Amino acid sequence: MRLSAAFIAALLIGTATPAAAARPALYPGLANVRWLADTGDRLSFDELKGRIIVMTMGYSGCRKTCSTSVVVLKELQGLLDRLGKQAEFVIVTYDPQEDTPETWREYRRARDLTRPNWHFLSGSAGDTRRIARFLDLGYWSYDEHILHNFRVVLFDRDGRWRREIVWQTQKDLDHLFDDL
Repeated sequence: MRLSAAFIAALLIGTATPAAAARPALYPGLANVRWLADTGDRLSFDELKGRIIVMTMGYSGCRKTCSTSVVVLKELQGLLDRLGKQAEFVIVTYDPQEDTPETWREYRRARDLTRPNWHFLSGSAGDTRRIARFLDLGYWSYDEHILHNFRVVLFDRDGRWRREIVWQTQKDLDHLFDDL
């Protein structure tokens, strides 16, 4: 199902707020953490320096919030394609014990997320908590599920937090990437 840019703008997009502008940069704080990628290779955020990064968290067993995140991320990829811009899409798992490279590869294949600029990452429990705190994404276990917030963060080429997509409104999705 394809959502229109206007629909996403009406539901999800937030602008850089003073709180977002005051947040610490991705570099150097989390730059050197070596995440396990769905490829089986190790990847650090430092390796993505110099590129726009679209980042969120999720987990392969999620059936609610993560599905919405994927729809939004696909729409952002489409917008970037139309604008002729490039970005790296980074999804870090909330559930590193379950989301192995094999699990993430199947998740990607099933959702047609196979472009090389998409990265599905797992890390230690401690690094998972650190990135969740950094992205201001609360999460907790409930029965067999992980309940969590929805947020997508856009980082500029220098790793500065520039925009966030949350459950609020924004009028102009087409200009989301203008100054990045």
